[in-house]
Amino acid sequence: MNKMLALNWKMNPTSVAEVEKLMQAMKVALAQIRTGDVVVFPPAMYLDLITRIKESEQIYLELGVQDVAIAEKGAYTSQISANMAAGLGLQYALVGHSETHQYLGVTDASVGQKVLQVLQSGINPMICIGYQEDTSSQEIDYDMLKSQLQQALEPSKDLITNQDICIAYEPVWAIGTGVTPSPETIETVIIFLKRTVQEILGAKTAENVRFLYGGSVNSGNIEEFNALPELDGFLIGGASLKPEELPKLAQVVV
Repeated sequence: MNKMLALNWKMNPTSVAEVEKLMQAMKVALAQIRTGDVVVFPPAMYLDLITRIKESEQIYLELGVQDVAIAEKGAYTSQISANMAAGLGLQYALVGHSETHQYLGVTDASVGQKVLQVLQSGINPMICIGYQEDTSSQEIDYDMLKSQLQQALEPSKDLITNQDICIAYEPVWAIGTGVTPSPETIETVIIFLKRTVQEILGAKTAENVRFLYGGSVNSGNIEEFNALPELDGFLIGGASLKPEELPKLAQVVV
């Protein structure tokens, strides 16, 4: 299974010029990529621009949306449906990121609705696990993690066969703080998540699921985390916006 490098740009950059500069840095950083998978989740308004740059510059990456609606279409002002994303040729959709819980009212139950929409549209979900209301607590709540996985996967488990499903463990207290769990803690959690996914989907289907870690990953710690045999890649926020970081991050998927 290939390593994955997923880059969540969140609500950045703030101008077309910055997007173009960052894409040129991506071109250089990804020039040697041959065996890994790189996915960028930019703000939706830049998707067309990035697609044109990607094609004209032959940059090795896939694109995804940062969130999708719970419905196929309708009166959902400001929302983007999974079918719209699929119609643009996008390959991935980020679902359940902690910031959508915190600011947009996403719940564990609605994550399951969104995953169903994504799978029905024919694109691949990247499901974020680890959000909790107490953003300061570093205690691992395994019951919460299991519940989040169950609510995310069970509504659509009969649809899941060989899709590229990714589970991204992102402890909310680590996002943007510069503080991370120890490698041993991350490995323990990933092993637990894998066993839980096997219980939900069955061992054979679960073999196709990739498990990522996200939360203050940067060039200073990615190599240590990448040595963990249970990890299949990373979901990276802030560091993905720094041109000087991109070559060092990209090395993990070469």
